[in-house]
Amino acid sequence: RIKKQFPDLAYVIVGNQRGRYFHEMQKNIIDLGIADDVRFYQDLTDEDLLALYDHAVCFLLTPARMDMYVEGFGLVYREAGARKLAVIGSKDCGAEDAVQDGVTGILCPQNDISAVADALHRLLEDAALRKRMGEAGRKLAQSWTWSNVAEQYKAIYAEVLYLNTHKHGMA
Repeated sequence: RIKKQFPDLAYVIVGNQRGRYFHEMQKNIIDLGIADDVRFYQDLTDEDLLALYDHAVCFLLTPARMDMYVEGFGLVYREAGARKLAVIGSKDCGAEDAVQDGVTGILCPQNDISAVADALHRLLEDAALRKRMGEAGRKLAQSWTWSNVAEQYKAIYAEVLYLNTHKHGMA
């Protein structure tokens, strides 16, 4: 659907190329007739990975919860944001912790191909929106330092200790 309007669009997938999941993905790509438009990479150096981010228009990763398996925090959304990319992710699987919906990117319902296509179309059509979200993603990533994360953990522990001591009448 998106390729019709953006014929030069290519999709880059970085990750493990072993196992059943990869082979199923390859089969789906061939069945969809988009094999020439998908590029696979694995075992990249940091420099090569940064170069891919820097040549991208946006970042898309839409995992879906499978039984007890969930993507988790999604550090790659923050990595993409740090490189000024607007991102597209899935709701209810950890991306919400890394993506501010409507600010640094767009969160779509899991397994909703139409919503993902609409989000991608919106970002590809609107360079100003991509830039605004990319800048917000960069700002968010820059604020996410080890010292800031440590302060957040300290605040959580302090709150838990405070609530625990007051709950048991220890104050």
